[in-house]
Amino acid sequence: MTLAARCVAMCLVVRVVMRGVIIVCCFALSGGAACTIDERRGGVPAEAQAVIDRVTEEVAAGRFESVYEEAAEEWRRAATPEQSRDALRQVRDRLGKVVSRTLHAGREREGTSGDDSTGHTLTISYQTTFERGIGTETFALVKRGGRWLLARYFVSSDGLKQ
Repeated sequence: MTLAARCVAMCLVVRVVMRGVIIVCCFALSGGAACTIDERRGGVPAEAQAVIDRVTEEVAAGRFESVYEEAAEEWRRAATPEQSRDALRQVRDRLGKVVSRTLHAGREREGTSGDDSTGHTLTISYQTTFERGIGTETFALVKRGGRWLLARYFVSSDGLKQ
């Protein structure tokens, strides 16, 4: 078992691209196995990809409140509805809609505790072309009650450094 698979807690620093606001989310993981998501494994699970696609559509349409309402508890604890809306709006306003994305990296981790609140996570990064720039998008999803939920979203792009 790798060191990463033996982690008791993984803290992810989430920088919401919004006037320097930094949000920290911690996912407590009880051991478990981790594996890389790549084309050999079949890529991102369909249910998780559907969440990413829905979030992409909601942001493109300016339905930021919907993203907040349907996100995991980690998202809602880390940001107010207004902070979430402002950060997502800034990404959309500065970069535009997603034109295309290519899977860059992914990690799937499943805890062994059987605790639905901490067990199964995905972290997926894409090299993304937006209407007005390029960047790296990172989505962190958690599985709760059999459903994938957005726990964090981060965009790194020179187009946001204004």
